Amino acid sequence: MSEHSEHIKFDPSLFVDNSPDMVKVRQCKNTLIILGQGITLFTIWSVIKVLGTLFLERSYYLELIREESGPDSSAFIDNIAFVILVIATVIVLLIMVSVRLYVARSAIEEGNGRRRNILYILLAFCIIISNILSLTKMITEYVLFLTDHISDTEYSFISILIEITSMIMVVELIISAIRLRKHQRSIERASDAA
Repeated sequence: MSEHSEHIKFDPSLFVDNSPDMVKVRQCKNTLIILGQGITLFTIWSVIKVLGTLFLERSYYLELIREESGPDSSAFIDNIAFVILVIATVIVLLIMVSVRLYVARSAIEEGNGRRRNILYILLAFCIIISNILSLTKMITEYVLFLTDHISDTEYSFISILIEITSMIMVVELIISAIRLRKHQRSIERASDAA
């Protein structure tokens, strides 16, 4: 033997626990981190899309307001109604963004090893319900052309695909969070038995 090999000692702490449950725990944690980041990006996209649509199509919304308020309304009243629409949209958007970012941040934190409560998983279910309702409306408009405002079918189709992708990410997040907790309990039970 060489004189260097005599000084090398085996240190088991240098090796990662590659038991099946630990491998699955690491996979679930990595998945939660990636999905949390993805949900954050989709949230930013949603904000840009909603605000962009609202302001780029201002004339369309003002026309809708004029139709509802009747021919006697003034431009001043119509503009106030538009401002109220913008304020209401921003409030709903802030609630949506807060919930989505809370879910995304919680998933990332749990992926990084910090135990989170089940609230973010329950809120993720609420996001799925919201996505299903939104998707149903979008598909109905796209397929049945219930509104004359859908002029760009490619834009509508892309929006539908983005909404489906967002929903799949949230479903995968829920599945990964549940699997992570299941494998962590399995590891705890095995260590308690030992």
